[in-house]
Amino acid sequence: MKNKPLYMFKEWLVGEYIYKVKPATQIAKEQNVDASVIDSHRKIFNIVPNYRYDLIKEIYGEKMAENCKKLRSIIYQKANSQKKKNRGKTYEELHGKEKAKKIKEKISMKNTGTLENRFGKEKAKKIKEKIRESKIGEKNPMYTGFDLKMLSYVGKITSFFNFECSIVNNHTCKECGRTDDVDGHHLIRQGTILKILEKSYPKKYKDRRWVAEKFSHVHKEFATKIIVSLCPVCHNKTRRSYNDVSVEKKLILSLDFINEVKKIVENTETQLGKKTEYISQYDNSILFPVSRKESRDRLGGMDFKFSGLDIWNAYEFSTLDKNGKPISRILQIAYDCFSESIVESKSLKLYLNSFNQSSIKNDELTSIKKTIFTDLTTKLKINKLIVDFKDVQINTLWTKESTCVDSFVTSDFVYEYSPGLLETTGGSQLDSIKLYSNLLKSNCRHTKQPDWATVAIAYLPNEKILDGVSFLKYIVSFRNHNEFHEECCERILKDLIKILSPRYLRVECKYTRRGGIDINPIRCYGEELDFNKEIRDFTRTIRQ
Repeated sequence: MKNKPLYMFKEWLVGEYIYKVKPATQIAKEQNVDASVIDSHRKIFNIVPNYRYDLIKEIYGEKMAENCKKLRSIIYQKANSQKKKNRGKTYEELHGKEKAKKIKEKISMKNTGTLENRFGKEKAKKIKEKIRESKIGEKNPMYTGFDLKMLSYVGKITSFFNFECSIVNNHTCKECGRTDDVDGHHLIRQGTILKILEKSYPKKYKDRRWVAEKFSHVHKEFATKIIVSLCPVCHNKTRRSYNDVSVEKKLILSLDFINEVKKIVENTETQLGKKTEYISQYDNSILFPVSRKESRDRLGGMDFKFSGLDIWNAYEFSTLDKNGKPISRILQIAYDCFSESIVESKSLKLYLNSFNQSSIKNDELTSIKKTIFTDLTTKLKINKLIVDFKDVQINTLWTKESTCVDSFVTSDFVYEYSPGLLETTGGSQLDSIKLYSNLLKSNCRHTKQPDWATVAIAYLPNEKILDGVSFLKYIVSFRNHNEFHEECCERILKDLIKILSPRYLRVECKYTRRGGIDINPIRCYGEELDFNKEIRDFTRTIRQ
C-alpha cells in the first residue's frame, strides 16, 4: 500500500498554502492532482483562503498576514510580466505544435456552442440519445422507473459525498488497498433513495429543493454504510455484485433503510432539526405536534391498560405587563397521555419565548393562561390539560434580608443595555444594603439564545445610595443584550462601582440551566472572597 499523499496532511497543506502562499493550482500541479482536490482538502481542514488577510491576521498573526500580502504581490508581478512577454506570440511558439492543436480544438468547441450548431440536428439527436443511454438513459435496465430529471438534479450532491467518502477512507480502495484514483461508489443507488422519498412524500416530492435537502440529510446519515471506496479496476471487477438488485435489496432490509429514511425526514421537519431565529413576539404557528400513534407503533403497540400524564415545567417564562415591565413566572403544563400528539420540545421553547416582548393588559396572567390552553388543546388534540403559573422564589441564604426590586411600580422601560439609567441619592448608612431581581435576561453572544438569571447585589455605601427603581430599569435594559454570563456580571459590577464608589460591593448572577449546566458568576469589590466558604455555602434558586 502506498503512503498517503502529502496534501492529506493539514500541517503540510498549511505550510504550502499559507506560509509559502502557493496557489491551489500550483500545489495541484506539484502533487499531480486536480486543483479541486486541493481546494476540497483546504475546506475540510478549515484553512482560510490565503487572500483573506483579515482572517490570517486573526489566526496566524499580523506578521503572517503581511508576509502573505508581499508574496502574493510578487506572484502577481511575475504573472503580469510573463503575460507581457507572451503578447503577440502564437500558441505554437508558446506550447509547441501538438499542444497548440489541442488548445485550439478546445477553444473551437467552446465557441461553436450547442451540439446542433456543431453537427446538425439529426446527428446531435443521435449523440444525445447515446449519452442518455450510456449514463441514465431509459433503455438502461439499471435506471428503469427512476425519475431521471430529479436524478440529474441531485447528481452534484452524490458526487460530493462520493468524494467525501474517499477522503474519510484515506483514498484507499476497499478491495485492493490502492491509494490513487479512488472514488466512492453507491451500494444503494441514488434512484432508489429518490423512489423512497417519492412514495413516502408524493406531495412534497414535487419541490426539487425539498428533495435535494432530504437527499443530502440521508447521505450524511448513511454515507459510510451505503458508499464504498473503490479504484476503477476493482469497480469494474465488482460492478456486477455491487450493482446487483438483490444485493441492494438485502442491504435495504438489513439497514431498515426505508424506515430510517422516514425518521431522518421527520427529524429535519421538526424545529430540532433546523437552525432557528429566536422570536420575541407571540406566534402560535411555531408549535409542532408529534403523533403518539407513530411512536407507539414503533414499539409494537400498547395492547394493555395503562394511564399517565406528561408534566412540563418551564422555569424561564417571561412577558411584559401593561407598563412594559417584565414579569417572570414558573409555568407548569400537564396533559394526559392519551392526547393525539405530544409537543416537540424545541417548538414549545420557541413558542413560550415568543411571549417575551408581548404586553398583557392585566398583571394576573389569566389572558396568557387562556391563550396557551387554547393553542395546546387545538394543536395536540388534548382531553385533559392544566396550565398554571407559580411565583419565582429565591432561596439564597445571604439575600433573606434583601429587597426585591421587581415589586416597584414604574414605566418607560428600555430593552437595550443602558448604564445611564442608574441613579443615586445622597445619604449616610453604615449597614450593608441588599437588592435582588429575578428579571435579568440577556442573550448568548454567539447563539443569541435567551439566558435567564436572578441577580443579587450587596454593598456598603460611601456617600451615595442606589435608587431601587433605577436599578430595576437598568437590569431590564439587558433584555436584548448579547453577552456571556460572566461578562454581564462584570459589566454590572463595573457600572455600580462607577456610580456608587462603594466601600464594598458583591454581585451574584444565578443563571438557569442550559444543557444541564447552570453558571453562577460571583464578583466582589473591596474585600477578598473566601473561596472555600463560597463553595460550602452555595445554594441554588428554585428555578435552577
